[in-house]
Amino acid sequence: MSDAPVTVELSFIARPDDVVPLASVPAEFQSVPARFDDYSVQTGVLEIHHGEASVRLADAIMWMVPQVCFDLVVAVQTEGEAEVEMWSSDATLHLVKDGDEIEAKGEYLSPQRFPALALLTALVEAGEAATPVFQSLWADDLDEEMIKHHLNRQSAARAALTAG
Repeated sequence: MSDAPVTVELSFIARPDDVVPLASVPAEFQSVPARFDDYSVQTGVLEIHHGEASVRLADAIMWMVPQVCFDLVVAVQTEGEAEVEMWSSDATLHLVKDGDEIEAKGEYLSPQRFPALALLTALVEAGEAATPVFQSLWADDLDEEMIKHHLNRQSAARAALTAG
């Protein structure tokens, strides 16, 4: 297995099909909000890289991030494997823990192996980085209960990392 770090990159797909990295989204949204969709359907991309291994998922980012970055981490840490289905397509991501490694596979994905703790940590950190962006972009659209639920999922993922 490669000594390269595991990275998880999040980006938004803005009109007209531009990929905007998460760090640039607030400024882009501020300058041209019409390039972005409603929070419930805004498409995003989650990319995992480790040396030559990579996984790329595209889905409604508001739903994909907590599913993949938080819920999946908790399930893998507690059950050893987990699968999520993308909200806007029939694509899936299935993670299976095998010792110190995780195999990522799924519909439309060839199997890839990643160091387990590095992958799970990178997923949680990516989700944590997305949380304030979501809250600032869609402050008027997200009710307090939705934000609380998102933050609870985030806390559970962080706790699963330290417990596992």
